[in-house]
Amino acid sequence: MDVNLHKVFQVIRNQCRLRRQLLAVVAVLVSITIILWLTVSGSTKDSRGPVVYEGEPIIQKSFKSASTEGKHNVILSANMNSGSRFTGRFLGFGPDTFYFYEPLRRFAPWDYVTSGNQRCSSVDGDCRKATIEEMNVYRPNPMEKITEPIIYNVSSSMTPVNLLVSVISRIFSCDLVSIRNAIQDGIHDTATFVGPSWQVYRECTSKFLGKSRCLRELEDICTKKPVRTVKLLRLTLGAIAPLLEADPRLKIIHLFRDPRAIIHSRKYSRYYPLSDDESSDNLQKNLCNKMMQDYLEGQNLAKNFPNRIIFVFYEDLLANLNTRLSVLMRLLRINYNAEIVKELTEIKSNLAPPEMGIDFVKDRMSNNAMWWRLYIDWELVKRTDTVCEQIYDVLGYRRIPLQDMLQDLNYSTFVLQKEFALERQSNISDDLT
Repeated sequence: MDVNLHKVFQVIRNQCRLRRQLLAVVAVLVSITIILWLTVSGSTKDSRGPVVYEGEPIIQKSFKSASTEGKHNVILSANMNSGSRFTGRFLGFGPDTFYFYEPLRRFAPWDYVTSGNQRCSSVDGDCRKATIEEMNVYRPNPMEKITEPIIYNVSSSMTPVNLLVSVISRIFSCDLVSIRNAIQDGIHDTATFVGPSWQVYRECTSKFLGKSRCLRELEDICTKKPVRTVKLLRLTLGAIAPLLEADPRLKIIHLFRDPRAIIHSRKYSRYYPLSDDESSDNLQKNLCNKMMQDYLEGQNLAKNFPNRIIFVFYEDLLANLNTRLSVLMRLLRINYNAEIVKELTEIKSNLAPPEMGIDFVKDRMSNNAMWWRLYIDWELVKRTDTVCEQIYDVLGYRRIPLQDMLQDLNYSTFVLQKEFALERQSNISDDLT
């Protein structure tokens, strides 16, 4: 009898154990189902991805109407490694600003596109015809060969410049779900790049709620901010003209920096695919040609759109930071807050290459405008001076005649010309308030 009871109890225990295991499996399956449902529900709106419909105007109606709603749009245009990340923090990290960091990065990681639809490399200096088929593609999983368009259903009549300009117009319209494939993990969800206005997006994606759902929450933030700023590195100034035509409140700040400093910074920037062998005359010539193109196109835009194109020089900005920012922010209708500016002045420096010595980071942080002069190779300086002499004369940069003068920071390599004084350029009026 006792033996039979023992067997019965053993059977009951086994059944209970199986039931617990089954319940655990069911719980896991239910959890996975809920996560999948939330992800799908978060992307229902754009199940085919971002869309540019056939025949749709390049500049959306919502973008055009935004200028009547008391909103202001700002583009910070610059070359790679010109100090734009540091400058962009002042123009985009404030409480009244929505900031979008490099929206075209996925289209052309190390290239820029000219107003004539040429795609030029910032690594080797070569230019070629840009094509949408080449630019409008990415791999969702780098380990697989499967590719997707960044923007879906692109009109056959669109040029590469049209495509890139349409992306910017959607940002100013706060239509972020439609460009979801242009938003990069590790970039647009990182506070040091995009600032506080993306906090709600970071919190949302940390809960695995789906990118589209999180972007819709971010769209609400974008819509409420009085100023929307885009940092733009991959278009020349002339390509931005359609945006100026569409929105009378759009202003463009173009940042210049000494080309010698740019080349040197690229050599020592983490992940930048540039080596000593690639620091050729062609690369430097390409950079200075782009700077000249930006200058000439910017001058033309300034004539057609008065008081809306402003040239800023990184060297002058850092030497007179609070004075220049107070004028610049007033022009852009951004509230100037000295405490916030003070918090944002901390220089973010890459790790020092071991061969550069222990003072590399310290020197860079103490004088971020001129630190390159303590480390740059003299032969590189001479080559750059030779191929960039024309843009030097236009912008106010100076050749360094002797090697002994390179590290003598009392010798100025930049003199701000009167025509580039912010007060003279801005001519701030009250008709845009």
